[in-house]
Amino acid sequence: MAGSSCSDLVSTIASESAVVIFTRTYQADSFLPLKILSEYQILNLKTLNIDETLDEKSYLQAIKDITGSDTLPKVFIGGHSFGANDIIAAHSEGKLKQLLATAGAISLGPGI
Repeated sequence: MAGSSCSDLVSTIASESAVVIFTRTYQADSFLPLKILSEYQILNLKTLNIDETLDEKSYLQAIKDITGSDTLPKVFIGGHSFGANDIIAAHSEGKLKQLLATAGAISLGPGI
């Protein structure tokens, strides 16, 4: 897959759902952020294991081109990129729920 077309594909995938996670099936650093995100009732979540694609290296390069970093997992919330430590910190600081709500990933309930 050509670099720019893969970047376009990653951008499209990252914007299709309120929360999109790019990871690998064997990516140990993904377990805690995925566990944290599973604590929220996310309405629109997509996970893409890039090691299960035909062109893992192109996906990784595209993620780096878009975000400036090729570390995984890469979590997009409302189209904005976050790393594993960002998700952990936002959760610990009590900011993740609002971030998810702002992106339309969760409902805070009526009138909230």
